[in-house]
Amino acid sequence: MKTIQKIIQFTFIGILIVALSNSFVLAQGKPKGKEWKVPEADAKKKSEVKSDDATIKAGKDVWSAQCKSCHGAKGLGDGTKAEKIDITCGDFSKTEVQNLSDGSLYWKITEGRKPMPSFAEKLSDTERWQVVAYVRTLKKGGAATTTSTTTTTTTTKTDPTPPKKDTDNSTTGVKNTNSDNLNKTDTTKVTYTQYKQLQSEVDQLKKDMAEMKAKLDAEKNEKDKK
Repeated sequence: MKTIQKIIQFTFIGILIVALSNSFVLAQGKPKGKEWKVPEADAKKKSEVKSDDATIKAGKDVWSAQCKSCHGAKGLGDGTKAEKIDITCGDFSKTEVQNLSDGSLYWKITEGRKPMPSFAEKLSDTERWQVVAYVRTLKKGGAATTTSTTTTTTTTKTDPTPPKKDTDNSTTGVKNTNSDNLNKTDTTKVTYTQYKQLQSEVDQLKKDMAEMKAKLDAEKNEKDKK
């Protein structure tokens, strides 16, 4: 009896470990979508809201309600629905996103592109600009940035160290997470195939645990009958 309970406990721990690994590589373990070009006129648009604490808070509220399920709480592309999407949901802390102008981000939110829906009708103009302001806080280090609307480069006085350029390889795995160690090495690359293998291992662990639980329940029932 105790042996079975220990086995179940270790199995559950295994599921947690693999599930965490699964979530860890989810954001960057999948291929990227096709290039998403923004019309030049839209890319040059300036934000219609002031990027202050109130705006950022409002943007965070909209993000939590409309964006978090796919893009994740911190914009790492690890939301609860991300697993069901064939391409990566992106990592908004990366320079390739933060270097986009406010107008570009606003246009993409407005227009949408499968599997991402358009928010032209779901959100007001102000709400979309508020989300843009909040996206700026997802930058590495959490500092909000002011992005030029006439160029595609971003500068900030709060980050003296220029960020490394990200590769455009569709098979690149996680390179930047909350772990400082992972930011310093490329040895954590995970392909989409490896991600699917991890997912399969999680499913098998869940199945094994369910079988053990059923066996434990059966033994308990037999003991109660006696």
